[in-house]
Amino acid sequence: MEKATQTARTLLMVAVMIAAAIVPMAPEAVELRDEARAMGASISTDVTSLTLDEGGSNWYEVSLDEAPDGTLVITPSSDNSVVTVDPSYIKFTKVNWDIPQYIWVDIADTDDDGADTTAAISHSISGSDTVFASATIGDVSVTGTDYDIDTDGDGLHDGLDSDDDGDGIGDDNDAFPLDSSEDTDTDGDGTGDNADTDDDGDGTADSDDWAPLDDSEDTDTDGDGTGDNADTDDDGDGVDDSAEDAGCDLLVDCDGDGVNDDTDAFDTDANESADADGDGVGDNADEFDSDATEDTDTDGDGVGDNGDAFPDDASESADTDGDGVGDNGDAFPNDASETTDTDGDGVGDN
Repeated sequence: MEKATQTARTLLMVAVMIAAAIVPMAPEAVELRDEARAMGASISTDVTSLTLDEGGSNWYEVSLDEAPDGTLVITPSSDNSVVTVDPSYIKFTKVNWDIPQYIWVDIADTDDDGADTTAAISHSISGSDTVFASATIGDVSVTGTDYDIDTDGDGLHDGLDSDDDGDGIGDDNDAFPLDSSEDTDTDGDGTGDNADTDDDGDGTADSDDWAPLDDSEDTDTDGDGTGDNADTDDDGDGVDDSAEDAGCDLLVDCDGDGVNDDTDAFDTDANESADADGDGVGDNADEFDSDATEDTDTDGDGVGDNGDAFPDDASESADTDGDGVGDNGDAFPNDASETTDTDGDGVGDN
């Protein structure tokens, strides 16, 4: 339908021009011309909007749907001084009416505000043509993209701003220079520490981690400010971890006997804590806690087993002559050849 209408308009204009040539200003020619005007000759642009970079150029074309009867002048005009058009006007005639004409749009890159430049290009019509006297041309909107982004909106674009996101941390020291809610990524996992539940990436959640920013530490058992991995005395009991009994390095009183490990001679024995004579036997079990050579008196004769020739005989403890008979029962304790004097004459029975 649109093509048929355009064809009809063109035929009418041809008739108008022929009539004007044969019978200038004849009523018939005037009537044909007015009919062409009534059908609404139009001027169009190939786009209604343009997008380009600030400092760049783009163009659009203007075309007619039929021939003018005189010279048609179209003048583009920008409402923004930094958005300019070229040429300053275009001209259509009976000769070139069917060839689209181009209008170039340029945007100067003169600001550092980080905001896009916008403009509207309107068009005015002038000239001797009467066919398009009542025609209008829609505005072409222009958007100039400003790559001078101003992330924090402080009026200084990011290329010049030393703190793009305005979080108080300079971009050089900010792991997230465009995110004002983050500036550090301790474990380098791509998630800022404020959002990361395990800042140091050591597998221990920050809420349970004594040192949430140190992946080599997560616990400080004795609360001395040095993590257990670096601390040589984790439980702070005064006993070096390397000297602690197995399983006692994190316990101040490993055997729970009420005596701290640093003063307990027997960390894992709740029945013992002291060894006065240093013989390795706790004082509670040592029958001779002041004698490092003795700790047991089996026969209870007051002589330690180590020094008792007869540890199981409470009536004997010495055998001076080594004859196997205790001194108390040996008539001749200094004579290994005699032990008995039956008649009491002072001469051994042997």
